[in-house]
Amino acid sequence: MAASAAAGWRVDVSGGTAWNAATPLIIRQEGEEPLHLIAQYSTRPLADVPYYAVHGLIGLGFGR
Repeated sequence: MAASAAAGWRVDVSGGTAWNAATPLIIRQEGEEPLHLIAQYSTRPLADVPYYAVHGLIGLGFGR
């Protein structure tokens, strides 16, 4: 360890929820014209379920 390394601690907290963007979808079938659609996906088996994460770090010389 370098002499200038300082002892300390850090906590990171983050969160969010599911979000699905509409995206282009092309379906190609033999003998047919391609179908051009805008796919709109949905993630709602239990409605909106937020998620979170908490990380902690205790040590010497991190975050330099």
